[in-house]
Amino acid sequence: MHNKIRSVLDILIKYNLTLSPEKCVFFKSTIDYLGFKISHNKIQPITSNILKIASFQPPRTVKQARRFLGLCGFYRSLIPGFAELTECLTQLTRKNVPFQWTPTHQEAFKKLQDVFFTKPFVRLPDWDKPFVLNTDASGQAISGILLQEHEGKLHPISYYSKTLSNSERNYPAIKLDLFAIYKSVHAFKTYLYNTNFKILTDSKPLLHYKKIASPTDIVSRWLLYLSEFQFTCEHILGKENTLADFLSRFPVNRTEISNTPQDEQEFILPVIETHCNTINAT
Repeated sequence: MHNKIRSVLDILIKYNLTLSPEKCVFFKSTIDYLGFKISHNKIQPITSNILKIASFQPPRTVKQARRFLGLCGFYRSLIPGFAELTECLTQLTRKNVPFQWTPTHQEAFKKLQDVFFTKPFVRLPDWDKPFVLNTDASGQAISGILLQEHEGKLHPISYYSKTLSNSERNYPAIKLDLFAIYKSVHAFKTYLYNTNFKILTDSKPLLHYKKIASPTDIVSRWLLYLSEFQFTCEHILGKENTLADFLSRFPVNRTEISNTPQDEQEFILPVIETHCNTINAT
């Protein structure tokens, strides 16, 4: 612990940065920081914000809906399938969409509140351990889970999910599975640059993704982007891909959404340390 504090102080001195002693806290097992409760290898929402979300009344206006989504969205990296959970609520906040609160919206609102009652959390990344990326695709959404092994089990570091547009839902199965890998790697690029990681997929053809015959322009761009990363693909049985499969198949009622960053709900935990040097394509 003392060595880590010394390392931080040395960096501050090197770059001529100063700290306010009154605002510093040392030797704490748990600390609240920027809306997160951080403890040993774990990060979760602070209790006060959980209570705010739990006590939030059903929105009656677009402004109230945006406020609720903004508060919940701050923690989207901790929530599996956040994009799917909030899709119908997000629809209400769009321009030229009448604000009509229906039982479907109430159900989604309640489900999201219930998620926070469970005090969701993820583990902090261990930069000395390899990452595992579990991806999946369904006819409605794609998903990715960034994982690391701890005590013999894989634990989530962060979640990603994206609802599909109408055109994306028409992708062939192998293209959709590759799309899930591409978007998930892009979402977690801060973690994955210059590391050797493993991708778990239930799509056998993707084990030979580099040999796709006559790829379209968009697929070629995905492959070019993926070539910047060092990873291997490993096949798992569909019945074993339960978590990523759940994230991509969770939604029941869906409408088309525009393909924008907000809709994609790309969420990444704050990363202090990055490893971005020269990357050799695999």
